[in-house]
Amino acid sequence: MSAVALKHYEKISMHIYAVRPRKDKRGADLISDVLPFGRLWYTKPDDAIGYAMHCSRSHDAVIRVYDAVGSAIETHEHKGDFIGMVKFFIRKVSTSLTRFE
Repeated sequence: MSAVALKHYEKISMHIYAVRPRKDKRGADLISDVLPFGRLWYTKPDDAIGYAMHCSRSHDAVIRVYDAVGSAIETHEHKGDFIGMVKFFIRKVSTSLTRFE
């Protein structure tokens, strides 16, 4: 993969999450387009942040935590490492295949 294609892939593969307090004051909602149902309900914002980091472990992610007024109070940036692992795996398989030829 060329450097230009890799930069383009990184731009389109970023996940963006928002953690907002619920209006009924019963925890927090994790909101994102990449979630299967659009939003998930958590009792604590820290649990929502942990789930977002887990779901985006193979993608770059930005997780913004908002207060009740709508102001961002925290921003977490997560760097995905899936592309590096794929390159390592391909290199490992290709070297092991050359041994059998």
